[in-house]
Amino acid sequence: MAFRSLTEKVFQRASTSDGMKLSLAAPKHGKSPYQKLATYAIGAVGLFLLYRLLFAVTPSDAELRAPEPLVSSADLASETASAEASSGSKLADRIHASILGSFVADAFSLSYHWIYEPADIPNPLPPRLLAPRANFHAKKNKGDFTHEGDQQVILLDNIEQSLHSSREFDVIDYSKRFQELFVDSYKGWFTQATKQVLSQLKNQKDVASVGSSKDDTNPVGRISPLLILSTHDEDGFVENAQRMTAFTHRAPSVVAAAEFFARTLFRTVHGEGRPTVIMTALLDDPRFAAQAELRTAIKRGLSSAKAETIPQLKSFGLDCKIVSGAAGAAHLIAKFESSRSLHDMFAANVGAGGDSSARGMVAGMILAGYHGPSSIPAYAKEMNQFEAVEASLKHLLNHLRK
Repeated sequence: MAFRSLTEKVFQRASTSDGMKLSLAAPKHGKSPYQKLATYAIGAVGLFLLYRLLFAVTPSDAELRAPEPLVSSADLASETASAEASSGSKLADRIHASILGSFVADAFSLSYHWIYEPADIPNPLPPRLLAPRANFHAKKNKGDFTHEGDQQVILLDNIEQSLHSSREFDVIDYSKRFQELFVDSYKGWFTQATKQVLSQLKNQKDVASVGSSKDDTNPVGRISPLLILSTHDEDGFVENAQRMTAFTHRAPSVVAAAEFFARTLFRTVHGEGRPTVIMTALLDDPRFAAQAELRTAIKRGLSSAKAETIPQLKSFGLDCKIVSGAAGAAHLIAKFESSRSLHDMFAANVGAGGDSSARGMVAGMILAGYHGPSSIPAYAKEMNQFEAVEASLKHLLNHLRK
């Protein structure tokens, strides 16, 4: 009642620009229109606050404790010693971590993927995987991947096939797996890019020339498994990354971004320096001279390391476009380059909202490739396909550990 009385006094004293008084004083036959308006407004605010109090997801202190790493420092040291610290084993560890980092980024993002209002996302987020909140993923479950992670799963299967034949990305085999994934019964989201490619394939367009015109970020976050095909060949890795990217996204800016982050990832896992240093040098590479907008976006992201993540990502744009995603991923890489656990980056990224999966997969593959297996949070085991992914990676990378 005290709040209502104060509101009435404010309305009584307010005046319009032409000097006319507004009054909440009750007329002889009931409440004035302004009294009714104030009553409704107060009631609406009260209901909203009650809803947030009852239904907001507020993690407990226990839930917010720093997550354990998937591989402890002691276990990692033991594994390294047993492998006699071979360069091949170290490289295999980094590639393994890079691929797993992108998968966990996607699974962690599923909960609030494509929710664009940070106020609707718990802050901070607990260190565990959560069920999806958005209608886009209504048929998905906790621990699942989004449609972006699902496409990386079929890429692993495709790579196993390619290892037996050549070291090149097999677009024909991948197109078959792509069509088998995106059948009518698929439980994930069909993006516009996916629909365009499926339509092209249905109309018997040459597989080598399919690809949507969309300028999305997401294919760039799926390139890390291709390191298995081109472990020691940077240009070969770039070509495979561009070929895989163009299968769904032929926009020049997206294909160029695939090359930029592919070169960054390759040099990172080979221990050539910090990711931010590598990226800064690549910005001056003549190969990217024609991509002024992309270069500017990445440069803005790298220079924003000291800024708060949520407002910074919002300023770049939370949408799916490559310019927004590249800037956001660059910010996350710069901001969390020194963090030993990827959870800090995952939580900040998802907390901003929007296309957190694509941003997170790009940043996740780079930072995990830099820090190695100990940076992967233990809740990676909560992924529903964790055991299958782990078995596949151990098999595909076994040749490097010998």
